[in-house]
Amino acid sequence: MIRVVMSLCVCVLAGCGSPFIHSPVTGSPIQDPELAGEWTASEPLEVRATITPAGPSEPYSLTLVVHDKGEFKTALTLELSLTRMDGETFADLFLSRTERDKLVNSHGFLVIPVHQVLKMSREGDTLIVRQFQGDFLRGQAGGGARHDRVAVGGGEVTLITAPPEDLRDLLSRNAKNSAAFGDPIVFRRVSP
Repeated sequence: MIRVVMSLCVCVLAGCGSPFIHSPVTGSPIQDPELAGEWTASEPLEVRATITPAGPSEPYSLTLVVHDKGEFKTALTLELSLTRMDGETFADLFLSRTERDKLVNSHGFLVIPVHQVLKMSREGDTLIVRQFQGDFLRGQAGGGARHDRVAVGGGEVTLITAPPEDLRDLLSRNAKNSAAFGDPIVFRRVSP
């Protein structure tokens, strides 16, 4: 079951971004009033994202519906929290409380939900996200952050573990490092 949860979080945006055990968001997440609404991306998968604001210190609600070559792949409800580091905006995706509770009630401690961290920029009605690629850490020290390769869905991903302060340090040090982030996924606003 842990493979299923990690596979969904890691692959939901069609990439091989690295999962994080902890969140890099500390304190209240930042807000972007223009982020709410419906967004679509068509490459590499067809993704419809609906972002709904919550309270001022609460994460956004994010509903994702993913199709691959016209066939339904998955639908998820996530929490989306924003934070700023080194002049860049980062989004933390985490299964919604309802989704987490369903899995934990069915499988107990065998389910470990993970965070997926994306570098994000928005210009008007265009939203660009890039997934963190932990593979670039191979052979180098990650500061206080630890990384290991784990089997997920027939492949392997780099799992990153560290307290939030160390994750923030890792992301801040690499905020402008293109090797640390995958190819951009471009979303276009459908409606506000």
